[in-house]
Amino acid sequence: MGIKNSTTTFAQSWGSTEGRLVRVEVLVLFSALIWILVEFFGSLRRRYNHGFFRIFVWAVYTLFTVLGPYTIGLLQDGPFQDQTFVLWGTILLITQASADSISVYSIHDIEQRKRMVVQHVLQIILVLWLILNCKGHNKSYSATTWIFWIHSVVLTYSVDASKTGGLLKQSKVVADYMMIEHLQIPQDVNPATMEGYSYIFQGEEEMASQLPIAPEYRVRFIESTFIMTIDSIWRLIESQSFRNEETKTIMKEVGLSFSLFKLLKRRLCGYQIGEAGLAKTLNFVLHGLLSEEGNYVRAFRVIETELAFLHDFLYTRLYLTVYHSIYKVVIGLERLGSTPCYSASDYHPWNVLTFLSLGLVDATREGQKAGKNIMLTDELIVRVLSGFKERNGQLEDGQSALDRNELGSQLSWACNLPTHIHKILVWHIGTTIAMEGHPVPPTGDHRVAKTLSDYCAYLVAFVPDMLPGHGYDNQRIFDAVVMEARESLTGCDTLSSRCETMTAAAGS
Repeated sequence: MGIKNSTTTFAQSWGSTEGRLVRVEVLVLFSALIWILVEFFGSLRRRYNHGFFRIFVWAVYTLFTVLGPYTIGLLQDGPFQDQTFVLWGTILLITQASADSISVYSIHDIEQRKRMVVQHVLQIILVLWLILNCKGHNKSYSATTWIFWIHSVVLTYSVDASKTGGLLKQSKVVADYMMIEHLQIPQDVNPATMEGYSYIFQGEEEMASQLPIAPEYRVRFIESTFIMTIDSIWRLIESQSFRNEETKTIMKEVGLSFSLFKLLKRRLCGYQIGEAGLAKTLNFVLHGLLSEEGNYVRAFRVIETELAFLHDFLYTRLYLTVYHSIYKVVIGLERLGSTPCYSASDYHPWNVLTFLSLGLVDATREGQKAGKNIMLTDELIVRVLSGFKERNGQLEDGQSALDRNELGSQLSWACNLPTHIHKILVWHIGTTIAMEGHPVPPTGDHRVAKTLSDYCAYLVAFVPDMLPGHGYDNQRIFDAVVMEARESLTGCDTLSSRCETMTAAAGS
């Protein structure tokens, strides 16, 4: 009876006016704390890919999106019509609208944007109802409340306007422009200074509302069109005075990354890539991105920043322009090349979190175990990009390397397998066997080969969509190879025994 009475008393006090007041105060404070965590950790998600960290950020944001609406509903439903409580409601509303990240893990989750906007519009209406029914005549409170409410409406509209059609409409303008860009430039171009490379930097937003013009039914670009291009941006930066040349270089690289980010968005929409196959485009890569001899790390830095802009566009609520993003982008460059490798085929995941979360946390597949992080060193970057530049941008399948080392007759078959997954896995296994029992030096050919092998294996196991071919096909091939290896290597408990077994099988 004591427990029952205590429970009844607690329920009554919890539902009383005093209990609701305590709940509102606690929830407002807790919502403010959660908002701080969202703002701090949300911007770090691009830099850290540890599974626990990602789940933590997802859980914090999910809690944030639940607490705010619940507290606003509690204010609207209860006898809280004092100006202070109404002000709290508008503060919660504006924190919901100003959060700089959204709870997504992949591009497919972006579709929840419309649902988020609808939910926030409903909250705006509820808070408006609170304001209209507010009891109190303090003009300072009233003015602040209305300012916060109007600001939250503006933020909600700006978020929706920046995302609605932003990918398709604006990328369509860029795609149409790039179909004719190479026809409007002077004959003399210089990829090292970007002179003659009129890639769009800013202005496609103004063109997105125009209807296409016959006969090609593309957006028509005339001289008066306000389109800022990367070559004009570089000339502007060159004309400015900076404290040192490094600052000027960073500004130019970030501007180039922003322009390339707009070109990259077309691929997500399936638009035609107008500059593909042009000699001008190849010259930009070989003599623009890779213009500085020995400084091939610069190309990785530009691409890293380009992907950072893409991340901000897809996975943040507010559309960040280059001016607002420069600081966040530059501090993200320190993680250049960090990537994990994966280990042996006998890994059996438990997937407890997948079961407990009802599938919200993706299941780890058989054999998919992350190892320690490895760094793509400057030496490796120079090896890869210098070879690419020496061959004039022509990608090779490894046959020439085998011929140079007089191994073509023995291993040429490994260069003629049906898919990239086949080739990566065969060469990864071969590299593992060849280096078993031999310490890998910190530099040199062996280190480069081992790092590339682990990196490509990581792509196969964890990011199959990044490889040529369909991502699901790549995933299924990996799953099948893991099961085949598990059956063939039964009883082999060490890496050396597995290598011996595979070597013996290959010899027979």
